[in-house]
Amino acid sequence: MRTYLLVALISSLLAVAQRGLFLPCPYYAAIGLIPAAKVPHPTPLEGVYRTNHLLDKAEKYWKGALRAETVAVSPNGAVFLPVEGGSILASSLEDPSQLSLLARTGGRAIGLVMHPDGYLVVCDAARGLLAVDLPSGIVRLLTNQVTEGNLTQAEAYIGFADDAVVGSDGRIYFSDASLLAPPRLSDGSFDVVEASKAELLAGRPSGRVLVYDPRDRSTRVVASGIYFANGVALSKDESFLVVAETFGCRLLRVFLEGLPGFPDGVSATPDGQSFWVAIVTTPTKAALRLVQARGTLSRALRWLCSRLPPQFQPQMQPYGLVVQVGADGTPLRSLHDPSGQTCRSITSATQIGNKLFLGNLGTSWVCAVDLGGLPA
Repeated sequence: MRTYLLVALISSLLAVAQRGLFLPCPYYAAIGLIPAAKVPHPTPLEGVYRTNHLLDKAEKYWKGALRAETVAVSPNGAVFLPVEGGSILASSLEDPSQLSLLARTGGRAIGLVMHPDGYLVVCDAARGLLAVDLPSGIVRLLTNQVTEGNLTQAEAYIGFADDAVVGSDGRIYFSDASLLAPPRLSDGSFDVVEASKAELLAGRPSGRVLVYDPRDRSTRVVASGIYFANGVALSKDESFLVVAETFGCRLLRVFLEGLPGFPDGVSATPDGQSFWVAIVTTPTKAALRLVQARGTLSRALRWLCSRLPPQFQPQMQPYGLVVQVGADGTPLRSLHDPSGQTCRSITSATQIGNKLFLGNLGTSWVCAVDLGGLPA
């Protein structure tokens, strides 16, 4: 009887939708009633993932850096932070209380990495792949579209540049998280959380990994069909990339599956023997239903959820979680803040010396963890 009622309800909703009695949000117009991608189940918080409180007492660095998703360090020790509103701030490890403006991108800078040629590579979710000259702060466009391959104009456009890593030959590997670009808000800023939510509701893996070659300014696709391509890291011998597939709850290329939540940023440890993975949120039951439902039920749930007010849509859990995995994909340890009061919505984990700096989307500071004082 319950199954019959559920089918009847879904059929009624679809009929109402076809008659145009629901007014869809314009941003979600691209979300069609298509089959959802099949993804693995997240791993329970057991074993190496068991809950602890190792992040609860993390230090708070660079207070005032709102939603700084990552941390980049130049060879001379300067620190760079991409913050809400499209600005890139500069500071230092020695005096984190001092913050100054390096550049404004005009979009929403998310991923930062230093290039061997001395400039700062910027993944801007609204503008594409950028470069910032450190002495002057001048911003220039590297690429905003794929130049090689038989792609349509819409497919060639870089919708959501997210994270980057640079090879020894100077080529820049970076993630294009989704073909659904972040919407622009009334204050002129860009909502990257809304864009990631749209990819989840769309149920289609449109993310990919691209490579830009500064020598000939070409951009080509390295991998595609990724369910929100997020953090990227390069192995020590540069024989493979590690890519965080956020809504797949897994890492690609090292065949690690079943992370305990939605991965965001990924970075190599200084010795290149393992990787830090930021878990932006642990999945709610509602989010898992959207990701894992199949067939007519999946299409109906995603269509209905995309029409609900934001407060009734799946929300990020206020939980802090970082996982360290070996080069072969084996989980080594995890660091938690279950309450989320100190560290939450973690988007990147960057190890500098013996400290692990955690970018995030939930606070106005960057968390810093002294790894020397933690169990290995």
